[in-house]
Amino acid sequence: MLIWLTNDENKVPVRVETTTPFGTVAVELVSAETTPREEGAKEKQFTLQPNSGKNNHL
Repeated sequence: MLIWLTNDENKVPVRVETTTPFGTVAVELVSAETTPREEGAKEKQFTLQPNSGKNNHL
């Protein structure tokens, strides 16, 4: 399994690839939104947007 992370302090996973008996599976983060952190908060919240379907190869 390969995991691509952003090159910043958040290290957000933006792509994952793995091999299965059926072939290679790739998952890619196509967009994300963050909300401002509250003072003292330890984590950022990410909202994932659904894929438009243009990259589906089934």
